[in-house]
Amino acid sequence: MKASMRHTRRKPSTGFTLIEILVVLIIIGVLFAIAAPSWTALMNRQRVTAVREQAVQVIREAQNKARLTKVPQAVVFDNNNNDGTIAPRAAIVARSLNLTTDKIDNSTINIATIKNWQTLGGGDVKGGGIDFEAGELVFDGNGAVDTQTTIPFVVKVKPRNASAQTYRCAVVQTLLGSIRLTDGEKDTTDCK
Repeated sequence: MKASMRHTRRKPSTGFTLIEILVVLIIIGVLFAIAAPSWTALMNRQRVTAVREQAVQVIREAQNKARLTKVPQAVVFDNNNNDGTIAPRAAIVARSLNLTTDKIDNSTINIATIKNWQTLGGGDVKGGGIDFEAGELVFDGNGAVDTQTTIPFVVKVKPRNASAQTYRCAVVQTLLGSIRLTDGEKDTTDCK
């Protein structure tokens, strides 16, 4: 009789019940729903900061090129976000000097003729993903900001449809071209 009892006893099955699996999936879903907006905001801040940093690099490159070549250089920023196909971009363009007035020619640069565009954001920023405000910054042959350029010159970047607190700005604040970085979270006066 003992031998037959051994065969009729069933071992307990291992694993999880359907209810346990559903509870775990619901908990994971709730945690993901809480974390997803924070992750998206973090990624947007990183992209905006990358665009600002690259804009500063282009400004410094133009200033150094003006000093080395003794030829006035302009940094042209293009906000091509409206159509959603091209990310913000910048280019360095040599400017001519009017020999009779000894002033830099401030005629409008035809953007279509510029061939050396640098895409800002390292390709991570899709066109239409951020708001980007900047114009043209001109350095004279000595690397100083041209007196015809409005000082402070501000490059403003923020995620599209975001508040002013998310602005990241680069402010060229002196004629010598010193650059101050500001964040909308801390200082909204320069980033409006």
